[in-house]
Amino acid sequence: MTSTGRAMDECLLDVGSTAQLSREHGTPLGVANARIALFRVGGRVVAVEDACLHCSSPLSDGRLEGAIVACARCGWAYDLDAGSVMRLPALRLNAFPVRVERTRILLEWTPPPT
Repeated sequence: MTSTGRAMDECLLDVGSTAQLSREHGTPLGVANARIALFRVGGRVVAVEDACLHCSSPLSDGRLEGAIVACARCGWAYDLDAGSVMRLPALRLNAFPVRVERTRILLEWTPPPT
């Protein structure tokens, strides 16, 4: 662990500006082999796996209303605050820690083992 409390193999990736985020849809992002969707939820940025748990379609294509995003293909709705499917809360999306410094979005990323 470092003095910041992060494991040494974790890193912060600058993945863009908050000005690039839509208030109506997600923003797709590719990091290594991971598909990630960034969402503007109120004054925060949320990062989750960019794949519907039902049909694997990109959640970033879905309509965002408050903290709820609905898959554009099948309609499954996700609560981005909880990271779960609205009707099946035991099903959870993979979430990625993010923080915003000024207007820059920093994604905490742990590279997969090699």
